Amino acid sequence: MRRFAFLLLTGLFFLLCPATARAEVRLLAPETAPVGQAFAITVEADEAPAHLALTWCGKRLALDLPKAASGYRQELLLGTDVLRAETGPQELSLEYAGKGGLSVIKRRIVLSAVAYPEQRLDLPAEQVNPPARLNDRLKKEREATQKALAAKTPERRYELPLARPVPGSVSSAYGLTRILNGEPRQPHRGLDLRGAAGTPVRAAAAGRVALVGDFYYAGQCVFIDHGLGMVSQYFHLSAVDVREGQAVSAGEVVGRIGASGRATGPHLHFGLAILSQNVDPAPLCGISPAPGGQ
Repeated sequence: MRRFAFLLLTGLFFLLCPATARAEVRLLAPETAPVGQAFAITVEADEAPAHLALTWCGKRLALDLPKAASGYRQELLLGTDVLRAETGPQELSLEYAGKGGLSVIKRRIVLSAVAYPEQRLDLPAEQVNPPARLNDRLKKEREATQKALAAKTPERRYELPLARPVPGSVSSAYGLTRILNGEPRQPHRGLDLRGAAGTPVRAAAAGRVALVGDFYYAGQCVFIDHGLGMVSQYFHLSAVDVREGQAVSAGEVVGRIGASGRATGPHLHFGLAILSQNVDPAPLCGISPAPGGQ
Protein backbone atom coordinates (compact mmCIF):
# COMPACT_ATOMS: atom_id res chain seq x y z
CA MET A 1 0.00 0.00 0.00
CA ARG A 2 2.78 2.42 0.92
CA ARG A 3 4.60 1.51 -2.31
CA PHE A 4 1.41 2.24 -4.32
CA ALA A 5 0.98 5.63 -2.60
CA PHE A 6 4.60 6.51 -3.37
CA LEU A 7 4.19 5.65 -7.06
CA LEU A 8 0.95 7.65 -7.22
CA LEU A 9 2.59 10.74 -5.70
CA THR A 10 5.57 10.41 -8.05
CA GLY A 11 3.23 10.28 -11.06
CA LEU A 12 1.36 13.36 -9.89
CA PHE A 13 4.65 15.22 -9.46
CA PHE A 14 5.63 14.66 -13.09
CA LEU A 15 2.17 15.60 -14.32
CA LEU A 16 2.28 18.86 -12.40
CA CYS A 17 5.88 19.64 -13.43
CA PRO A 18 6.08 19.13 -17.22
CA ALA A 19 9.17 21.37 -17.44
CA THR A 20 11.22 18.41 -16.29
CA ALA A 21 10.27 16.59 -19.48
CA ARG A 22 10.25 19.46 -22.01
CA ALA A 23 12.52 22.47 -22.37
CA GLU A 24 10.67 25.77 -22.76
CA VAL A 25 10.87 27.31 -26.25
CA ARG A 26 9.94 30.94 -26.96
CA LEU A 27 9.13 32.71 -30.24
CA LEU A 28 9.32 36.50 -29.98
CA ALA A 29 7.78 38.40 -32.91
CA PRO A 30 6.09 41.78 -33.51
CA GLU A 31 2.30 42.01 -33.52
CA THR A 32 2.31 44.19 -36.67
CA ALA A 33 4.64 44.77 -39.64
CA PRO A 34 4.42 47.13 -42.66
CA VAL A 35 4.06 45.51 -46.10
CA GLY A 36 7.42 45.37 -47.87
CA GLN A 37 9.50 45.89 -44.73
CA ALA A 38 11.75 43.46 -42.85
CA PHE A 39 11.23 42.72 -39.16
CA ALA A 40 13.20 40.86 -36.51
CA ILE A 41 12.17 37.75 -34.61
CA THR A 42 13.92 35.77 -31.88
CA VAL A 43 13.83 32.05 -31.09
CA GLU A 44 14.93 31.02 -27.59
CA ALA A 45 15.08 27.70 -25.77
CA ASP A 46 16.23 26.68 -22.28
CA GLU A 47 17.88 23.61 -23.81
CA ALA A 48 19.06 23.12 -27.39
CA PRO A 49 16.17 21.53 -29.32
CA ALA A 50 16.75 18.54 -31.57
CA HIS A 51 14.89 20.27 -34.42
CA LEU A 52 13.74 23.81 -35.27
CA ALA A 53 11.94 25.04 -38.40
CA LEU A 54 10.05 28.25 -39.19
CA THR A 55 7.23 28.68 -41.70
CA TRP A 56 6.41 32.15 -43.02
CA CYS A 57 4.48 33.18 -46.16
CA GLY A 58 4.37 29.57 -47.30
CA LYS A 59 8.16 29.11 -47.04
CA ARG A 60 9.81 26.76 -44.56
CA LEU A 61 13.25 27.42 -43.05
CA ALA A 62 15.20 24.89 -40.96
CA LEU A 63 17.39 26.59 -38.36
CA ASP A 64 20.95 25.60 -37.58
CA LEU A 65 21.30 23.92 -34.19
CA PRO A 66 24.26 24.31 -31.80
CA LYS A 67 26.22 21.28 -30.65
CA ALA A 68 26.09 22.40 -27.01
CA ALA A 69 22.99 21.48 -25.01
CA SER A 70 23.01 24.56 -22.76
CA GLY A 71 20.25 26.63 -24.34
CA TYR A 72 19.61 28.23 -27.71
CA ARG A 73 19.06 31.75 -29.07
CA GLN A 74 18.75 32.86 -32.67
CA GLU A 75 17.82 36.30 -33.99
CA LEU A 76 16.84 36.61 -37.65
CA LEU A 77 14.92 38.72 -40.13
CA LEU A 78 11.69 37.99 -41.97
CA GLY A 79 9.60 40.23 -44.21
CA THR A 80 7.05 40.58 -46.99
CA ASP A 81 7.16 41.57 -50.65
CA VAL A 82 5.33 44.67 -51.86
CA LEU A 83 4.33 42.73 -54.99
CA ARG A 84 2.73 39.74 -53.23
CA ALA A 85 1.73 40.68 -49.69
CA GLU A 86 -1.81 41.58 -48.69
CA THR A 87 -2.72 43.56 -45.61
CA GLY A 88 -4.21 41.69 -42.67
CA PRO A 89 -3.16 38.79 -40.44
CA GLN A 90 -0.39 36.40 -41.49
CA GLU A 91 0.67 33.34 -39.49
CA LEU A 92 4.23 32.62 -38.37
CA SER A 93 4.86 29.15 -36.98
CA LEU A 94 7.79 27.49 -35.26
CA GLU A 95 8.08 23.71 -35.24
CA TYR A 96 10.46 22.24 -32.68
CA ALA A 97 11.37 18.87 -31.20
CA GLY A 98 12.72 18.22 -27.73
CA LYS A 99 12.39 15.65 -25.00
CA GLY A 100 8.63 16.10 -25.01
CA GLY A 101 8.28 15.34 -28.73
CA LEU A 102 7.24 17.55 -31.65
CA SER A 103 5.42 20.84 -30.91
CA VAL A 104 4.37 23.97 -32.82
CA ILE A 105 4.21 27.60 -31.65
CA LYS A 106 2.13 30.04 -33.72
CA ARG A 107 2.13 33.83 -33.81
CA ARG A 108 -0.20 36.17 -35.70
CA ILE A 109 1.43 39.17 -37.38
CA VAL A 110 -0.87 41.80 -38.89
CA LEU A 111 0.50 43.34 -42.11
CA SER A 112 -0.23 47.05 -42.45
CA ALA A 113 -0.45 49.10 -45.66
CA VAL A 114 2.30 51.49 -46.79
CA ALA A 115 1.67 54.39 -49.20
CA TYR A 116 4.53 53.90 -51.66
CA PRO A 117 4.93 56.68 -54.27
CA GLU A 118 4.72 56.51 -58.08
CA GLN A 119 7.49 56.78 -60.67
CA ARG A 120 7.24 57.30 -64.45
CA LEU A 121 10.01 56.21 -66.83
CA ASP A 122 10.48 56.24 -70.60
CA LEU A 123 12.41 53.26 -71.97
CA PRO A 124 13.07 51.66 -75.36
CA ALA A 125 9.96 49.75 -76.42
CA GLU A 126 11.72 46.34 -76.41
CA GLN A 127 12.71 46.78 -72.75
CA VAL A 128 9.09 47.34 -71.72
CA ASN A 129 7.55 44.63 -73.93
CA PRO A 130 10.27 42.16 -75.02
CA PRO A 131 9.71 40.43 -78.39
CA ALA A 132 8.44 36.85 -78.40
CA ARG A 133 11.81 35.56 -79.65
CA LEU A 134 13.19 36.26 -76.15
CA ASN A 135 10.62 34.13 -74.30
CA ASP A 136 12.92 31.12 -73.81
CA ARG A 137 15.75 33.31 -72.56
CA LEU A 138 13.50 35.18 -70.14
CA LYS A 139 12.06 31.89 -68.82
CA LYS A 140 15.54 30.47 -68.11
CA GLU A 141 16.65 33.68 -66.41
CA ARG A 142 13.50 33.78 -64.28
CA GLU A 143 14.03 30.16 -63.18
CA ALA A 144 17.70 30.82 -62.32
CA THR A 145 16.69 33.89 -60.29
CA GLN A 146 13.97 32.02 -58.40
CA LYS A 147 16.40 29.22 -57.56
CA ALA A 148 18.98 31.69 -56.21
CA LEU A 149 16.39 33.57 -54.13
CA ALA A 150 15.14 30.27 -52.65
CA ALA A 151 18.47 29.62 -50.88
CA LYS A 152 17.88 28.51 -47.27
CA THR A 153 21.32 27.95 -45.77
CA PRO A 154 20.55 27.25 -42.07
CA GLU A 155 23.52 29.23 -40.69
CA ARG A 156 23.34 33.00 -40.25
CA ARG A 157 26.22 34.80 -42.01
CA TYR A 158 24.92 38.38 -41.92
CA GLU A 159 25.30 41.04 -39.26
CA LEU A 160 23.23 44.20 -38.81
CA PRO A 161 23.41 46.88 -39.95
CA LEU A 162 24.23 45.61 -43.43
CA ALA A 163 27.09 47.28 -45.27
CA ARG A 164 26.14 49.94 -47.83
CA PRO A 165 27.07 48.52 -51.26
CA VAL A 166 27.93 51.92 -52.83
CA PRO A 167 28.11 55.43 -51.30
CA GLY A 168 25.70 57.05 -53.77
CA SER A 169 22.29 58.43 -52.78
CA VAL A 170 18.93 56.87 -53.65
CA SER A 171 17.57 57.57 -57.13
CA SER A 172 14.59 55.17 -56.94
CA ALA A 173 13.23 53.90 -53.64
CA TYR A 174 11.72 50.52 -52.88
CA GLY A 175 8.00 50.08 -53.47
CA LEU A 176 7.56 52.70 -56.22
CA THR A 177 4.58 52.04 -58.46
CA ARG A 178 6.25 52.14 -61.85
CA ILE A 179 4.67 53.55 -65.02
CA LEU A 180 6.82 52.52 -68.00
CA ASN A 181 6.09 54.34 -71.25
CA GLY A 182 2.66 55.14 -69.84
CA GLU A 183 1.90 51.51 -68.86
CA PRO A 184 1.48 50.47 -65.18
CA ARG A 185 4.00 47.76 -64.23
CA GLN A 186 5.17 45.84 -61.18
CA PRO A 187 6.35 47.92 -58.20
CA HIS A 188 10.06 48.53 -57.78
CA ARG A 189 11.29 45.72 -55.52
CA GLY A 190 14.77 47.04 -54.76
CA LEU A 191 16.76 50.21 -54.23
CA ASP A 192 18.48 52.18 -57.02
CA LEU A 193 21.66 53.91 -55.87
CA ARG A 194 23.51 56.58 -57.85
CA GLY A 195 27.10 56.07 -58.94
CA ALA A 196 29.49 56.58 -61.82
CA ALA A 197 30.27 53.69 -64.14
CA GLY A 198 33.11 51.61 -62.72
CA THR A 199 32.41 52.47 -59.05
CA PRO A 200 33.16 49.40 -56.88
CA VAL A 201 30.09 47.54 -55.59
CA ARG A 202 30.58 45.86 -52.21
CA ALA A 203 28.83 42.89 -50.56
CA ALA A 204 26.26 43.93 -47.97
CA ALA A 205 27.27 41.05 -45.68
CA ALA A 206 29.35 37.90 -45.57
CA GLY A 207 28.05 34.99 -47.59
CA ARG A 208 28.53 32.81 -50.64
CA VAL A 209 27.88 33.76 -54.26
CA ALA A 210 24.76 31.87 -55.32
CA LEU A 211 24.47 33.13 -58.91
CA VAL A 212 26.33 35.24 -61.48
CA GLY A 213 24.44 36.11 -64.66
CA ASP A 214 24.07 38.40 -67.64
CA PHE A 215 20.30 38.81 -67.87
CA TYR A 216 17.95 40.76 -70.11
CA TYR A 217 16.45 42.88 -67.32
CA ALA A 218 19.13 42.72 -64.58
CA GLY A 219 22.13 42.90 -66.91
CA GLN A 220 25.36 41.62 -65.38
CA CYS A 221 24.32 40.61 -61.88
CA VAL A 222 25.41 38.90 -58.67
CA PHE A 223 23.31 37.09 -56.03
CA ILE A 224 24.82 36.38 -52.58
CA ASP A 225 23.41 33.88 -50.04
CA HIS A 226 23.81 35.27 -46.51
CA GLY A 227 22.11 32.41 -44.69
CA LEU A 228 18.73 31.99 -42.98
CA GLY A 229 16.93 32.77 -46.25
CA MET A 230 18.59 36.16 -46.93
CA VAL A 231 19.90 36.77 -50.47
CA SER A 232 21.25 40.12 -51.71
CA GLN A 233 21.16 41.15 -55.39
CA TYR A 234 23.37 43.54 -57.39
CA PHE A 235 22.10 44.47 -60.90
CA HIS A 236 23.20 46.44 -63.99
CA LEU A 237 26.92 45.90 -63.37
CA SER A 238 29.61 46.77 -65.92
CA ALA A 239 31.91 44.06 -64.52
CA VAL A 240 31.69 41.13 -62.10
CA ASP A 241 34.61 40.39 -59.76
CA VAL A 242 33.38 37.13 -58.17
CA ARG A 243 32.41 33.64 -59.29
CA GLU A 244 29.60 31.30 -58.28
CA GLY A 245 30.34 29.38 -55.10
CA GLN A 246 32.91 31.91 -53.89
CA ALA A 247 32.82 32.94 -50.21
CA VAL A 248 32.81 36.72 -49.70
CA SER A 249 33.15 38.93 -46.65
CA ALA A 250 31.11 42.00 -45.80
CA GLY A 251 32.36 44.97 -47.82
CA GLU A 252 34.25 42.85 -50.35
CA VAL A 253 34.10 44.15 -53.95
CA VAL A 254 31.79 41.94 -56.05
CA GLY A 255 31.47 44.07 -59.19
CA ARG A 256 31.36 47.57 -60.70
CA ILE A 257 28.48 49.96 -61.36
CA GLY A 258 27.22 49.95 -64.95
CA ALA A 259 24.13 50.30 -67.12
CA SER A 260 23.70 46.74 -68.42
CA GLY A 261 20.24 45.22 -68.83
CA ARG A 262 17.16 47.43 -68.49
CA ALA A 263 18.71 50.67 -67.26
CA THR A 264 18.47 54.32 -68.27
CA GLY A 265 22.02 55.05 -67.08
CA PRO A 266 24.78 53.88 -64.72
CA HIS A 267 23.48 52.97 -61.27
CA LEU A 268 23.21 50.01 -58.89
CA HIS A 269 19.94 48.21 -58.31
CA PHE A 270 20.38 46.69 -54.85
CA GLY A 271 17.82 44.06 -53.86
CA LEU A 272 17.34 42.03 -50.68
CA ALA A 273 15.17 38.92 -50.45
CA ILE A 274 14.26 36.96 -47.32
CA LEU A 275 12.64 33.58 -48.00
CA SER A 276 12.06 34.78 -51.60
CA GLN A 277 10.27 37.93 -50.36
CA ASN A 278 11.95 41.08 -51.75
CA VAL A 279 11.97 43.57 -48.88
CA ASP A 280 13.11 47.19 -48.58
CA PRO A 281 16.89 47.08 -47.94
CA ALA A 282 17.24 50.78 -47.04
CA PRO A 283 16.46 50.61 -43.27
CA LEU A 284 18.80 47.64 -42.84
CA CYS A 285 21.74 49.59 -44.32
CA GLY A 286 20.97 52.92 -42.68
CA ILE A 287 20.10 54.45 -46.07
CA SER A 288 17.80 57.47 -46.06
CA PRO A 289 14.94 57.43 -48.59
CA ALA A 290 15.08 59.65 -51.66
CA PRO A 291 13.25 63.00 -51.40
CA GLY A 292 9.64 62.35 -52.34
CA GLY A 293 10.44 58.64 -52.73
CA GLN A 294 11.91 59.22 -56.22
